[in-house]
Amino acid sequence: MLLQPYIENAIWHGIMPKEEGGKVMITIKELNETLLINIMDDGIGIDNSLATKKDGHQSKGMALTNERINLLNKIEPKAIQLNIKQNGKTGTIVSIAVPMHQ
Repeated sequence: MLLQPYIENAIWHGIMPKEEGGKVMITIKELNETLLINIMDDGIGIDNSLATKKDGHQSKGMALTNERINLLNKIEPKAIQLNIKQNGKTGTIVSIAVPMHQ
């Protein structure tokens, strides 16, 4: 449930507005007992997506996912880390680091 909203956003808000389409790449690897997850797209980018949003639109999926992460971080000894950034002028990278339990 943590990845789905970010993948969906990459498709709907990043790739779909492009006439020529685009790509979403998902990588998952383990490093030092942490799952490193990257969701990258070559869509229109965060700035362009925000500029085309309708007034009053709120992303419920993102808000619920952030709430989920905050709740998990309160009960788990190691926190999940989330970073969302624009990849140059277009495209977006979502990076999630999830500590693994032994």
